[in-house]
Amino acid sequence: MSGELSGLASPTGADAHSALSIQFARDFDATRLQHLRERFAAQESALEDLKRRYLRMRLAPAERLEVRRRVAEGILFAATEEPWLVFRRYLRRLDRLGYSKPHILVMTAMLTSRRVPGSLGARKEANRLFRKARMALGDPSLPPEYKRAWMDDLEKASRLMEGSL
Repeated sequence: MSGELSGLASPTGADAHSALSIQFARDFDATRLQHLRERFAAQESALEDLKRRYLRMRLAPAERLEVRRRVAEGILFAATEEPWLVFRRYLRRLDRLGYSKPHILVMTAMLTSRRVPGSLGARKEANRLFRKARMALGDPSLPPEYKRAWMDDLEKASRLMEGSL
């Protein structure tokens, strides 16, 4: 994980931002895989370190937001087995930043719905996220197959949640 553009041509302008986005995606995936089996605190720390490295670079505002979003998503997914209060803190962070793609919102709603048996607060959050995800999947610019697949998963998770508690 270099965090630098070494090995790439010296792109300029939009090409530089594309190369940087690709490098961030590679570094993000490598960081998650490297720390996958570690405790939550180690995963969180590694992702926060990655975020700090990239935010020190000259990034456009949209790229800075995307780095923050992707790291928040990674930390939330790492927090799935943590107590509700920990999970909720990272859920709120991601909610403030926004979701990088509609399917990330769907997966977040599904993860939150799995927390319902142990928390009434989780039920409220999951229902809110289900509504938000349905609205996001209603975007007419999304491919129909994508919408159908993720909507099916969302509805299954919603039905499973309603059968709990």
